[in-house]
Amino acid sequence: MFKSSMPSSEFPVINEVSDSKIPDVAMNADGAAQIYDFYRAGILVGSDTLGTFVRSEVAAILTRIFDNTARKTITLNKYQVKGGIFRPLLDITNIC
Repeated sequence: MFKSSMPSSEFPVINEVSDSKIPDVAMNADGAAQIYDFYRAGILVGSDTLGTFVRSEVAAILTRIFDNTARKTITLNKYQVKGGIFRPLLDITNIC
């Protein structure tokens, strides 16, 4: 919804995230292209098997959509599964 309301130039790629690299987002899932675009733009940075968000995470996502200085650079490396939750072992280089 938000991605289509703004020009693609507002979402430059700052992260290299290969297709099928996010374990809880199948490439053929509805919205997968937009989710990957948001990871590549530094707006989304985590994952879990439920795809759920708490208010603070939604606030962070909205902030990163509209304030590109708040976006995160990440490297998705290996994955850790703990308690049924996939957690990418992230290297987030510009945490505020």
